[in-house]
Amino acid sequence: MPPDGEGQPQKRPRPIISCLRCRGKKLKCDRVAPCENCKKAGCPSDCAFQHAPEGATKRPRTDDASDQRLASEDGRVGIIEGLQNRLKRLEDILAMGPQPHLPQIPQSTSPAAPYPGVLVVKGARTLYHGQTNRVSLLHQYTDAKTFINHECNMSSPIFRLAKEIQFLQSKSKTPKSPESIIDSRSPELQQLRDRLPPFDVCDPLVSLYTTNFEKTFRILHLATFEREFARFKQGEMQGDASAGFLARLTATLVVSMSLVDEQFRLDYPTVHGYLQNDALDLVRSWLRKLGRKQRTEISTLQTEALVILARQLRRDSPGDLWQATGELVRSAMVIGLHLDVKTHKEISAFQKEMRRRVWTTIAEMDLQTSIASGMPVTMPDMEFGPLTPANLDDADFDESMNYIPPSRPTSEYTDTLAQALLAGSLRTRIKAMLVVQSGSCNLPQAVELARELDHHLHRLGVYDPPTRPGKGTALVFSSVLVDLYIRRPLICLHSHISNCHPQHSLRNGTLDLCLVILSHQDHFDPTVTTLDVPSFWETFQIFCKNDILRAALHVCEHINHPETSPPTHHTKASLVRAVDNALQGLIRSFGQPGSSFKDVLLLSVELHLVRADGIEGEKKESVHRGVLEALTSCRQRLISSSAEQQGSLAQILQTPQPFNTNQADTPVSLSHFPDLGDPTLFGAEFDDFMPFDDDAIGAFFADF
Repeated sequence: MPPDGEGQPQKRPRPIISCLRCRGKKLKCDRVAPCENCKKAGCPSDCAFQHAPEGATKRPRTDDASDQRLASEDGRVGIIEGLQNRLKRLEDILAMGPQPHLPQIPQSTSPAAPYPGVLVVKGARTLYHGQTNRVSLLHQYTDAKTFINHECNMSSPIFRLAKEIQFLQSKSKTPKSPESIIDSRSPELQQLRDRLPPFDVCDPLVSLYTTNFEKTFRILHLATFEREFARFKQGEMQGDASAGFLARLTATLVVSMSLVDEQFRLDYPTVHGYLQNDALDLVRSWLRKLGRKQRTEISTLQTEALVILARQLRRDSPGDLWQATGELVRSAMVIGLHLDVKTHKEISAFQKEMRRRVWTTIAEMDLQTSIASGMPVTMPDMEFGPLTPANLDDADFDESMNYIPPSRPTSEYTDTLAQALLAGSLRTRIKAMLVVQSGSCNLPQAVELARELDHHLHRLGVYDPPTRPGKGTALVFSSVLVDLYIRRPLICLHSHISNCHPQHSLRNGTLDLCLVILSHQDHFDPTVTTLDVPSFWETFQIFCKNDILRAALHVCEHINHPETSPPTHHTKASLVRAVDNALQGLIRSFGQPGSSFKDVLLLSVELHLVRADGIEGEKKESVHRGVLEALTSCRQRLISSSAEQQGSLAQILQTPQPFNTNQADTPVSLSHFPDLGDPTLFGAEFDDFMPFDDDAIGAFFADF
């Protein structure tokens, strides 16, 4: 007798010709796309075939995966259909080739480049700029790039003015005084102790930090930190605990320096100089020398997170911050912050909640530095649900509790509401940036993620500052950051979808997203706001300057190509006014450390290109005048800033008169400003100063 199965006729697999939904429910399908059963059930978008019915007219894809998900949640689709939909989406994600019905559009400025950015090559050196980097933006706006490359050469007044700005910036850098130089022979910890400001100075600085920064980024448990501070002042802390708290305290003081007023700088010049210069370097040096066991403590991660926040406020480059947050992500994983430890009895309830807070903060920092630098997200796509911090006030729990109270609803304001709202969309935002940065064009997945982010954006009404108790500048600033952190990846996703599918309906919302970002600066602009926010203006610019630049450039694109832009109720005049307001904001913040004339130059050129009318020669002259006006204002701001920081440069240079461009017949002239190459000023030092490669500003954008 033959073995089982041998010698028996093999049945040919029966082809599946019914739709997947009818097959799962064992219904008779009419094999039309969409079939009658799916229409009657109210879910025609869920009608999918393994093999398209012969002769049937294929319906266009709706790309509405979020509707499928909602239908499943409402009970209109069964479990099997839900699993089939999820499998289908997974197959779309893993698909190797482009969708046959979608145009494959390159995701970079070079049609042959398989990455969404610009790779600059100079000899043996290469430098990659991600798609949100200024260099990539320059390549996207070809008219502005052409103008900068051709019209900003060595013989142009713009070139001369830009060279003056670069030279003045190099001369305005305040050198460290001999007494402020770190003594390498002295242990860092001893220097931190010796140079810690008096406690009567520390107290208001700590309050400034806890009031304004412990909202969007939850790093500390404020009640615990205050108790530790009291013990530290009484000398009750010893050993490693005292050393670790001293480092955390110093880092918080450095962060708070971004919001001190001018009076503080005058009253405590030594404290101000130390916290602005050496303090952070001492903390970083101390961290680097910690042993393996000390580095696996959550308190060490808190200090490292504070250091990164301080470095951002000190205007370190986005690339350096991205490297730092990547290291912090891996350090957090080493101690298992990415794990759900709710069943571990060895970890207290308080520590479990603090682990969730710090992990969410680290993930948020990594995502934001990734977007700012245009580099890949370090954080993997993972489930953040069990790791989401509770929406609680710090007073609701402490180390003595055996359990954490239930999380309050997001309709109730707490110390952690901003982080809780951001945590709810964290995974979606990470997935969105992974899609954008991959360079692939998976339209269904991108559309679903965009709609999920839009849903999260609309949920932020619960965090509306005017409805909250104790409304103040800190709360407004926190609400702006929450809105911005969700809006950033959404705008990136919209741009990605527009590149893949230029006619997609989601393009209609991109302009409004950008206009909201441009309106945020009105909350902190001292010239228009009613809030007492002189220090917050600079802090806002640190966090949001790149967003303002990209949003303003997108509005310019909308103005410049009205025939391809979606209909809108905005007029050209109102859009130009919004962009001009953004440009003036960049100019008003010029002179601060880290200011770059490249941002002002790029936005000024693009704005005046879309604003200019008339014949080609007149348009070019109009753009020249507008750019010169903007750069002259930057130079004026730079000199004013130098006068505040060091009087020597201001005494050498006489303050120029405002550059008047209101009269059309006024010739472009720079004679009102002294010649820096004059022997009585800087002479050969200025003449030999050449910050631009190839005698042109355009090459300088490559940042080599």
